[in-house]
Amino acid sequence: MSHGYHYMVSKYNDHLNTDWSSIDSENIATRLNVSTLYERLVTYKELVPYPEHILLFLESSSKTEDSCYIGCNYADSNADSASSEAQLHSYATKLLSTQSQFARRWCMESSFATFLDQRLAILQRVWYAFHKKYYQVEKTKLQTSAPDEASSAHAQSEPRSDPIVTSLVEVQRTCNQALLEIAVKSGISLLFALLRQSSAYSSITGQPNLCTQVLSTAVSVVRGLPPLSLANESQMSPMGVESLAEVSCFLKQITQPDSSVDAEGQTRASELLLGLAVQRGTLRHLVHLACELKHCDGAASAGGALPGVTSQQQDKSEVYVWGSNSSQQLAEGTLDKILFPKLARSFTNVQQVEAGQHCTFLIHSNGSVSACGKNSYGRLGLGDSNHQATPKKVLIDAKIKKVSSSKGSDGHTFALTEHGQVYSWGDGDYGKLGHGSTTVQKTPKLIAGPLLGKVVVCISAGNRHSAAVTEEGELYTWGEGEYGRLGE
Repeated sequence: MSHGYHYMVSKYNDHLNTDWSSIDSENIATRLNVSTLYERLVTYKELVPYPEHILLFLESSSKTEDSCYIGCNYADSNADSASSEAQLHSYATKLLSTQSQFARRWCMESSFATFLDQRLAILQRVWYAFHKKYYQVEKTKLQTSAPDEASSAHAQSEPRSDPIVTSLVEVQRTCNQALLEIAVKSGISLLFALLRQSSAYSSITGQPNLCTQVLSTAVSVVRGLPPLSLANESQMSPMGVESLAEVSCFLKQITQPDSSVDAEGQTRASELLLGLAVQRGTLRHLVHLACELKHCDGAASAGGALPGVTSQQQDKSEVYVWGSNSSQQLAEGTLDKILFPKLARSFTNVQQVEAGQHCTFLIHSNGSVSACGKNSYGRLGLGDSNHQATPKKVLIDAKIKKVSSSKGSDGHTFALTEHGQVYSWGDGDYGKLGHGSTTVQKTPKLIAGPLLGKVVVCISAGNRHSAAVTEEGELYTWGEGEYGRLGE
């Protein structure tokens, strides 16, 4: 919280309750973590900033003028002693009240008070998440299972039910739930088996591929759902959550390169996985999905093309973008945020996308690199510091197979060639570019020094430091070494 501003609760977003309820309590003990969590509240507009003078106006408007300002004069010399003493007492009381207000406001502006305010706001948000996720769910269940008003009134006039009868009703309800769970799980397993069988025999029998048809229908249904329909798991039954997990597991299995599903079916399964992850609305599901798809892509690269997919089709990849576009790093011709995945028309023939600090790098199918977005400190490697609204080719005399760009500081980037050489460019503070200096490098430059003659297999651009791993398993680090981040 910056001085001169206070924050008021706007409205909590229920689809974020799962994330807030999973926060470790130890994260609320340090100032750094509290500041980060507090910024999250402001970013998602769950807390709204108000200038201090507005709050002072609201505070003063609820009081009388005499209680807010010192409006008394000294006692008149011609007044009687009783009246003069009363006025002096009133003046002293208001003077003490005003000084108390000044002292209280000064204490509120201290850094320690700010930390306590932030911590209290975070604890209130976590409490709300737990309240909605657990207490409210149990309350809803009780209300759902309770009889209506008429039956309740009738029940009050009747004597208490027999505990044995009550236990029998509970047993019957439990049996019904178990039977329903058996039916649902058996039906899902049967559906998965039929889809696999239809996909395996469609090419032999010439019959329509039932698996592809079902997946296409499911993709259309998910696309037609309102945004974040699956975000609040507390409103889903345990059976629904488990069924969704089984469906996701089945979809991941058929996207594997060695599955019997054809290329179109694998594409539909990937689209459905992405749609479900977006509807669930948490970064955890999106990152997990990205890791799964990256694993599949690595297996396909090692074993050749996907079944039924030619190399020409693989070159025609599509890229979806979303998030901040403040520096036109998404190349969509606007500075507005993109809240949902959108097909990037200008990102063509791409085999890898790397999101940097307000910038984006593309590795194309021919090994060339393009960049767009913010270009301060030459972080795009285009030879200047001009921002780039559309992807522009980065001049590197080699085929690139991986790019790593920092997500903080003033931006620096590495490019790994197919022969294990490393190029770097951007901000050179702390020597993080590996060229033996701290100067800005606006075009890609080959890293020499200890890496000369080494075959690098992995690179990583940190905040103010960098790392590389060679094929011999050697780890090299350089840049800022604060807190021992370089391992030295």
